[in-house]
Amino acid sequence: MHDTKSIPTTMVDVLIVGGGIGGLVTALCLHREGYSVRVHERVAAVEPIGFGLNLQPFSVKVLYELGLEHELDEVGIQGAKALFYSRHGQLIYSEAKGIEAGYKWPTYSMHRGNFQQLLMQSYHPIQFTISTATIPKNPVATSQISTQSQVKQKPIQTKKSKFKQSAITVAGGNAQGQKLNQLRYPWGIFVDNDKSICIADCYNHRIVKWKLNSNKGRVIVDGNQNNQLNLPTNIISDKKNNSFIISDQGNRQVIRYFHQNQEILISNIDCYGLTIDKNGFIYVSDYEYHEVRRWKQGDKIGELIAGGNGQGNQLNQLNSPTYIFIAEDHSLYILDHNNHRVMKWKKNAKEGIIVAGGNGQGNSLKQLSYPQGVYVDHLDQIYVTDYRNDRIMRWCEGNEAGEIVVGGNGQGNQSNQLNGPAGLSFDDEGNLYVVDHNNHRIQKYEKNLI
Repeated sequence: MHDTKSIPTTMVDVLIVGGGIGGLVTALCLHREGYSVRVHERVAAVEPIGFGLNLQPFSVKVLYELGLEHELDEVGIQGAKALFYSRHGQLIYSEAKGIEAGYKWPTYSMHRGNFQQLLMQSYHPIQFTISTATIPKNPVATSQISTQSQVKQKPIQTKKSKFKQSAITVAGGNAQGQKLNQLRYPWGIFVDNDKSICIADCYNHRIVKWKLNSNKGRVIVDGNQNNQLNLPTNIISDKKNNSFIISDQGNRQVIRYFHQNQEILISNIDCYGLTIDKNGFIYVSDYEYHEVRRWKQGDKIGELIAGGNGQGNQLNQLNSPTYIFIAEDHSLYILDHNNHRVMKWKKNAKEGIIVAGGNGQGNSLKQLSYPQGVYVDHLDQIYVTDYRNDRIMRWCEGNEAGEIVVGGNGQGNQSNQLNGPAGLSFDDEGNLYVVDHNNHRIQKYEKNLI
């Protein structure tokens, strides 16, 4: 028998016997709900031993909710199909898996030992044999827990985020103008891994990049030279091709920009919104034709994904769509601008569903007024820039009303106010960036966990 005197006597809510996959996932889920948990394991150290395993979509859903999406991509491979062959190489049977089968989440194939190590490295230290690890209700620093075998501490965000209500101006804010410390009616942005901000500086006809803590930007695409750009409204990063994709709205085209060269990808289009999926396919909203199309390399005509049934407010129609967002399961979120709503079109769907607004133009928590930017996080929370109401809203699919995240304090230029918010983005720490269009600035709202 083990010497029970060496087992910590700190009281916990739940005791789990066994540090296998089931025990560790259970511990993390209980911790997410606010319980303190202790895990007992009989072996002194867990080694990456075992066999291959497949994680099915609803198991992946739980792990995504624990914030482990990127970690799963590092240790596993997403599966699209299961193929069975005879010993002579003849295909006997095939079956779609995960997202390809219509699920919202993929399947993963990985080594069991690597998966168990991933779970161990996802939170506070775990002890083995006669020692234990406690995940307290109020987590303490690693150095405060006496352990026999420690692993890297890594926080997991599973709750709604709350943001400081006074923002920091991280670009512009020096009145409108053409100087490098100024912006003029900016629209779309994205935040890079180093927290640099790339901005579609619309009325200056340029793309500018502001590095972290810089007091001025650098022009990376100058539309005033050779008419390269005319009223750019959005910019996204195509990391696979080491390039930018830009909505050159005034020239009615979408261009790729790389190494100081540009390539016209799409012509004769009234484009505001752009997004790109994990396969490198580009989605483009057409404000004039009330539709969204997907474009693959070399396409002459993009594939219709949403709308295309004329201007209107039916579920298979759009009315001047602007910004768009593509989720991991290929669901497309569309700012249906003049219908004052956000539409979600699932993969291969013939019509969309309303996930925010849709109750006419207004300023109640059930309404939007000419929304512009949209972003969906790993908890499927939908962030919307409510342009005319000068606020950022957060909606959960199925809820009748949203909640104000930041802004909503009247139109103005104070640190807690917005004036026509447009694009929005997040950095890798979960801080919120908002294009404060009519104040000619980019505002950063730092995150606090609830």
